[in-house]
Amino acid sequence: MRKFRLSYESKTDCFYGLLAVIFALALAGCDNGTGTGGNDNNTVSPGTGTAPGTGTAPGHIHQWGGWEVTASATCVEKGEAIRVCSINASHMETKVIPALDHDWVAGADAHTLPTCTTEGYGSQVCTRCDATIPEGVIDALGHEFENYAITHAATCTTAGSKTANCIRYSDCGEIDTQAIAIAPNAHNWNNSYTVTTQPTCSATGIETDTCSRNAAHTRTRTIAIAPNAHHYQWVTTIAPSFIAEGLEKEICSRCDDENAVRTADPLPITTTTQWNSALSQLNGKTGSYTLNIDGSFDVAGSSERTFGTTTNGSLTVTLKGNGTLSLSSAGCLFWISSNQTLIIDSANLILQGWSSPTASELVCVGGGSMELRNGTITGNHNVGIGGGVYVSGTFIMNGGKISGNRASNGGGVFVWSGTFTMNGGEISGNTVSTYNGVVTGSGVYVREGGTFTMNNGKISDNIASGTSRGGGVYVSGTFMMNNGEISGNRASYGGGVYIYDRMYGNNSSFTMAGGTISGNTASFDGGGGVYVYESVFRLVTGTIYGNSEPNTALRNTATSGGAALYLSNGTAQRGIFNGTTWNSAGNLSTTDNTIRVLNGALQ
Repeated sequence: MRKFRLSYESKTDCFYGLLAVIFALALAGCDNGTGTGGNDNNTVSPGTGTAPGTGTAPGHIHQWGGWEVTASATCVEKGEAIRVCSINASHMETKVIPALDHDWVAGADAHTLPTCTTEGYGSQVCTRCDATIPEGVIDALGHEFENYAITHAATCTTAGSKTANCIRYSDCGEIDTQAIAIAPNAHNWNNSYTVTTQPTCSATGIETDTCSRNAAHTRTRTIAIAPNAHHYQWVTTIAPSFIAEGLEKEICSRCDDENAVRTADPLPITTTTQWNSALSQLNGKTGSYTLNIDGSFDVAGSSERTFGTTTNGSLTVTLKGNGTLSLSSAGCLFWISSNQTLIIDSANLILQGWSSPTASELVCVGGGSMELRNGTITGNHNVGIGGGVYVSGTFIMNGGKISGNRASNGGGVFVWSGTFTMNGGEISGNTVSTYNGVVTGSGVYVREGGTFTMNNGKISDNIASGTSRGGGVYVSGTFMMNNGEISGNRASYGGGVYIYDRMYGNNSSFTMAGGTISGNTASFDGGGGVYVYESVFRLVTGTIYGNSEPNTALRNTATSGGAALYLSNGTAQRGIFNGTTWNSAGNLSTTDNTIRVLNGALQ
């Protein structure tokens, strides 16, 4: 059989012809997404990547695999590569691989070898094929650098550098240096984090570290939520009014957690209009209310009940704050009736009376009760009874002052069929003056049916002018002195205390179980300390100073004898009580000398 040897060109023509047949048979498979078979890329011709197709058919977008070399390129001949669609293996695409060209090097018999920078001369051979150049100039090799070594590392702020020796360094001695670009992430962290955003009860926080090269370069990390890092703010949940406290809650602004509850002070009362509004709101109320005074203003006097009538339950009103309530016309500033309690509880609160003579007391406790914890009742001028306070209910004095008031009887306090308990404070600087007849009780007047209990405090420096009785205290009811001081008072009869049974059989009495009576003056008659007239004086424990006391400030004095004690048809005894039964240990008589008794025994 005769064999035929095909040339390279003949083989190539046969190959392309075969591909054209294969591609034509697969035209109906893919359309590159165009949907039109006549213009798709289903087949390719060598080196173009495209070939015309015919007909129309639905298809797909090719999913090409990798290129596979089917004919390697040589120095002078082109090569070829092919890839196949993974959806349809009959769909292929080819591309041409360019010829490599010769790779010339000096031949073995070259006269002069080239260096990096100088040409050589002689023969040359190709490293890839058998081609040769018999004689000629051989190009200089040029430098070749490899294996660069970093000499200065790049950082986040400065460029670096690297160097390499030419591979023929021993011949040329050439070194290449190249810059390395700034490395944005090549930081040198301080590893010292600082909190820049505090965590809260509802949000994470942030802490930040800085680069030692540039503090503007930072990195952050998250701080976990802090469940207790609340931001509490007081929020009003019930608004206060002039007469009532409000309610506030401490609520976190971030998570609404509630931490605490507190009351809000009532709205401050600063004007007469606001005061009248508050009284109107209290009318008919029961319960406890606080009025917060903040300033000074006038209040018209009245003969009506200040808080109206309380028939069911009870009403308690507390005055606090700073300022002066000034009586601006005739009438009472306060009239407290049954089932009502008024509490004055501020050292800087003043109840100021009307200086013009009227027939009204400043405060009338008529069937209700009043407590003076702090503050001052002062400056009222009553031509009748009770300049500062009139009591036919209950009055408790724990502190404060009743001072600078004036009346014909009971310049400071008048107690009639009521009770007055003095636990502290002072009743001082009050006066009585005559309008028609005898005046009594500059500091305190206790009328029949009334009871005054003195547990502490001072009744001092009260002055009675004209014909007067009881500069400190006038008693025709019941007075119990357990402690405290009655001092520095003055009257015509009984500078400190005058006891008189006005009703002849009412058994007016003064019992002294503690405290001192000193420095008082009877300017017309006897009883500088105590004057007992047709009534009873009992002394359990206490001291009534005479006019020979070494400390002159303690001396009680009298014009007609009895500087310490003066009796006029009355009874004065020392002794003790067994329950409610009086056990006398002996009688006391008129004397200028100091009387000291302890548990019924003279000292």
